[in-house]
Amino acid sequence: MAFNWVDFLNDNNVPYVTEGPNTRAGEYSIKCPFCGPLDPSEHMGIDPVRGMWACWRSTTHRGKRPHRLIMALIHCSYSHAKLIAEAERTPDAEEFDNAAKAFLDGLEIEADEVRNEDELINVFMGEFREIKRKGSTSRFYNYLKRRHFDDPEECAYFYDLRACTTGIWQDRIIIPVYQNETLVTWTGRAIAPTSKAPRYKALSPRHAEPVKALELTTNTLWGYDDILEGGRSLIITEGPFDALKLDWYGYPIEVRATCLFGLNMSMAQHSLIAEVVDKFDNTYLLLDREAIEADFTIHEELTRYGVQRVQLPTKYEDPGSMTRLDTNEFLSQF
Repeated sequence: MAFNWVDFLNDNNVPYVTEGPNTRAGEYSIKCPFCGPLDPSEHMGIDPVRGMWACWRSTTHRGKRPHRLIMALIHCSYSHAKLIAEAERTPDAEEFDNAAKAFLDGLEIEADEVRNEDELINVFMGEFREIKRKGSTSRFYNYLKRRHFDDPEECAYFYDLRACTTGIWQDRIIIPVYQNETLVTWTGRAIAPTSKAPRYKALSPRHAEPVKALELTTNTLWGYDDILEGGRSLIITEGPFDALKLDWYGYPIEVRATCLFGLNMSMAQHSLIAEVVDKFDNTYLLLDREAIEADFTIHEELTRYGVQRVQLPTKYEDPGSMTRLDTNEFLSQF
């Protein structure tokens, strides 16, 4: 279902144009709310068919999920934006037929599943903080800086990364996982060495208690909704920070990244990969240097889709450790 941007813009009195030097045929252009006064004209383009939006002035001001742009345009909360996004969706014929069939077959969503989704959003928005350069989350900002992200605050905002300063997720960067525009889980990456807990923890499906990431993320791909947009190349990595690094620097050149959340590929992930590879000219498997056996095993399973193996520069053990310069040089080959 595509978000009805036209009705939203009209209902909220957001000025837009349908033609001009910054407007592609069939798209709508608005002043970029993220650029603010720095945008002299309508540099934010909205594709009403694919639902994508992007600013010509900054490659970081882009996305597909409507929530972030809604929040910026009308200055509302995430939960409010989510309600608007759901209310303004226009189902296509196939989706309508599927919904009708589900109704006729007596299929219905369990009430506890609905409550669970709301609980996830409440925990995520209520307990985790935005990552800022100054203040109580500055150490999380500095961690991203040490991991060679050139603009940690903008990167955190774009990927909806959060910081946890207390409780069972304390001292972890929270990486949300969306699928079909729904928050389905998250993983927490420790920002300091820990001997009593794994580097990554993931969310239990029925409550907000952390468990080993591999147990709970095997039905998803990180960034699934975004990589459905397609591009020139897709890189499949092992962990979310590897994918974050490559996707952050690769997006401007249409190189996207996702991850398996470990070294075992589930049947669900297999199916999702089969779905997205057709969206890209080429797809590559890039695992950590020490994962030699898994590299061959997973690649063998994916050869039917034309997935190619690629190796890291010799001085690095994993993609997430690469510097900005080396990351850009590495990505240029794709």
